[in-house]
This record gives sequence, structure tokens and C-alpha cells, in this order.
Amino acid sequence: MSLQTNSPVRAPEIFDGGSEHDTLTGKASPVGLTLESSPPSANDDDGRGPYARYAEIFSRVYGNTASIEIALEVVDALRTREAVLPPVIPDVPNLVIKVVAQLFSLKPKLLFGRNRHRDVTSARYVVAWLLFRRRWSKAKIASFFDLDHSTVIHGLRLVARDTNLLVAAHKAEQFLALERE
Repeated sequence: MSLQTNSPVRAPEIFDGGSEHDTLTGKASPVGLTLESSPPSANDDDGRGPYARYAEIFSRVYGNTASIEIALEVVDALRTREAVLPPVIPDVPNLVIKVVAQLFSLKPKLLFGRNRHRDVTSARYVVAWLLFRRRWSKAKIASFFDLDHSTVIHGLRLVARDTNLLVAAHKAEQFLALERE
């Protein structure tokens, strides 16, 4: 199936959305464009509305290919990828540790020690739960705290099962939301 265009740029046979490594990571795409994969923020749109960036990308792709179908596929692939990616928040673990340490009235450095007191371990498990909700793997959380991954699994289960820890985790989530604003 070949696409007919009126422009001197030759359109690809079929655009399959590309792979993450070419189309959406900033390298040349099949239609000769460079697309950024950063998620949109509230300040990106310069007051033009939330879809202005997608309209600009659509215009660039359509201008190069003269194909509405390809332009829509590129924009749809970009929107799908951005919906999957969480927003980038710099220094997430330190912010989570700071908030949880304040919530439990502990010094943040105590969470990294080998302290096995209930208040310290509970705070550590709440931090692990919050990081896990931010798509950190259990192995990554374990290496961050220099723990065994089974300890992290135990902590996540404990937070999910214990009402007091779950309430503390939700309070920490609310404080984190306030910190981001």
C-alpha cells in the first residue's frame, strides 16, 4: 500500500508508530521529524490551551508528509506514550523521605540505618510504599535502603494490611501533593 503525496517528500509505506528508540526519544522519525517525549506541563502551552503542542506536532508531520493518516498516528502514539509516563519530579526519593520523616517525627538519616525499632521500620515501609506507587521496583527500593527485596515486600504488605500505616501513607501523599504545588 503506497501513499500518494503532492509534496517532494516521499512518505513511508506504512507508519507503524515506530519504536520508542527512534520516533519518540528525540532521534529522527520515519517522517524526518524530531519529537520530544517530555510530558506536557501546565506552563508549556503559553496560554494557548492544553492541545497546542499536539496541534503543532500534527502540523509539522502533515507539512512533511501531506498525509492526515500518518500525522494522526504520530500524534496518537505520542499521546499514548505521555499517558503512560509519570510526570518527572526531580529528587522524588529525598522529598518522600523528608515528608515521611516529618510525619513520623524522625530524622531522615534514621531511615537508612539498621535500626529495627517499630517507628523507624514503619516509616521506612511507608516510604517504600510511596516509592512503589511511583513505579519504583521492589529491587530498586531494596537497593536504595540497602535492604533485601523480601523485606521490602513484607513492608508493602504490612502497609496495605495495617490501617494506621495506610492512613499515614495517605497523609504523606497529601503532603507530597502540597509540596509539588
